[in-house]
Amino acid sequence: MVKVDIRQQKALDNFFAEQRTWYPDNYMYNYIAALFIGLSMMLLVFPWNSVCNGDITPMLIVPAYLYLSGVDFIAAKYRSYSEFTNGKKGLKRVSRLIAHLPIDRIQLVYYKINKIWKVCFVTTFICIAVRILISCLAYGNISPLDIVLPLIIMIILPVFSTIIN
Repeated sequence: MVKVDIRQQKALDNFFAEQRTWYPDNYMYNYIAALFIGLSMMLLVFPWNSVCNGDITPMLIVPAYLYLSGVDFIAAKYRSYSEFTNGKKGLKRVSRLIAHLPIDRIQLVYYKINKIWKVCFVTTFICIAVRILISCLAYGNISPLDIVLPLIIMIILPVFSTIIN
């Protein structure tokens, strides 16, 4: 099993702190990510029983897609950057940029997961707390799906998505 190398993680911190050339693009990514994550959280805390008569599939696909898109916008600054070459703006992979640094590719994946993990954990906690509150007030009981589905959509799917990308 590959372990997290603290030295390489600090080198990545320094690299992303120094490389501010693509900051204006990522500034808008953060707003789009916040919009998508906010919309998905609103849909996830909505009582599914009142909408779909027991079929929760439509109420899971849209929030999952919005949440994964929002997390993807957050992770975009750790995956690619824009650069002007010969008067044209193009996207380049961060992995090509750091190829000359003593950093493994798996360490970059750990770094991305570490950056999105905090957002995923906080939003999941908020979503579960609100779902439990709404379920208790509206229905008087808590379903296991109130806890399990936000965990799957908001923690497990984004981590696997980050590993793949």
